[in-house]
Amino acid sequence: CFGDTLQFSSSGLISYAWSPNLNINDTSISNPLVYPINDIQYYLFGTDNNNCSNTDTIEITVNDLPIISISNDTSICFGDTAQLTANGGISFLWLNSDSINNVNINNPVIWPSQNSIYEVIVSGSNNCFDTAEISIQVFNLPSVNAGLDQNICYGDTAQLSASGALNYNWTPNNNISSSSNPNIDAWPLDTTQYILTGTDLNQCSKSDTVFVYIWNLPNA
Repeated sequence: CFGDTLQFSSSGLISYAWSPNLNINDTSISNPLVYPINDIQYYLFGTDNNNCSNTDTIEITVNDLPIISISNDTSICFGDTAQLTANGGISFLWLNSDSINNVNINNPVIWPSQNSIYEVIVSGSNNCFDTAEISIQVFNLPSVNAGLDQNICYGDTAQLSASGALNYNWTPNNNISSSSNPNIDAWPLDTTQYILTGTDLNQCSKSDTVFVYIWNLPNA
């Protein structure tokens, strides 16, 4: 395969002369290393103890490596998944076996918990292989805080305050002054659990909850 190295072996001679002097580490020894980049013929001119000479030929065919195409480097939020893709061969082996559903397919699903590099070995039909890698950046989730649970009397208003993210969404969207502002007023008619979902600059989201408990008014 392209990029591989071969070692020749010859014996029974007192002198050796390999030709051409191209991608070979030594032309005058019996077992040189060669690393051709194209199809080539090497010739050995050898002489024995009787000063008789002869010639032999070795032909080397250099097979191409697979041409790999892979999905782009990407980023995910902690806890999310991503699908990797590699093409250009007939078999695949992903070397990072952590948080991956199958290391032997071309399009596995991954869910790393930290920044990771996934390297894949792609083999072609001629048994030559090459490698490629995809970098995954993992963003932490925002530290979303909906505040402490509150107790109010029926008909009163509670002030709810969000922190830890860039954008917010309050649910349920009933009896509240805004569903998207970080600081809102809430006047539920019954005890209600409000769910706050916060999203940061990396488009990662996390939720927190806060209860507003309603105290009944005394009987007049």
